[in-house]
Amino acid sequence: MAPFRLEGLVPARVIAEHRGIYRVATGQGEMPAEVTGRLMFHAEDRLDYPVVGDWVAAMVLDQGGLAVIHQVLPRTSVLARKSVGKKIEGQAIAANVDIIFVVIGLDHNFNLNRLERYLAAASGTQARPVVLLSKSDLAPDPDLAARSVVDRARGAAVLSVSSRTGSGMDRLGAFLTSGVTACFIGSSGVGKSSIVNYLAGREL
Repeated sequence: MAPFRLEGLVPARVIAEHRGIYRVATGQGEMPAEVTGRLMFHAEDRLDYPVVGDWVAAMVLDQGGLAVIHQVLPRTSVLARKSVGKKIEGQAIAANVDIIFVVIGLDHNFNLNRLERYLAAASGTQARPVVLLSKSDLAPDPDLAARSVVDRARGAAVLSVSSRTGSGMDRLGAFLTSGVTACFIGSSGVGKSSIVNYLAGREL
């Protein structure tokens, strides 16, 4: 950030993005944000634009009513959707993630082949993958399910958790130390939002 501070810019973290409209967190709080015309002009593909998790150099305007993003700072990792025969362009999901929690439900969603696809996506980053077997309260033997996953988990830690009973959530929380950025990936309905709400202690 040093050279950008000389220009009056401040560090900000991108916390949401929807069709080119951003929301960032700064030392002055959260606010909507947009990118400069210069950044748009020099962008060659989608990865040149900010994504959720990016650190950016921004100018805060209107007493915190708006931030203008001038530069995306160097990334430590990028999580992106990958399709056969297609470029990553336009498929970035998140940046600067330290841990990727791959969530698989121990209900009708339990599918080892799907797990391997998510782990393959995580392997293209510098982030640490951790497999979360959610809804353990619905499984007759969650420990048996966990053992069946270990051989397919590519060395990743495997945890059985339940946001309804709180089982295993303390072990999950131990991964989230100060300064760590984590994301949760998995199919719709596996319980990602319920896990995040449990960790936050409120409905997000």
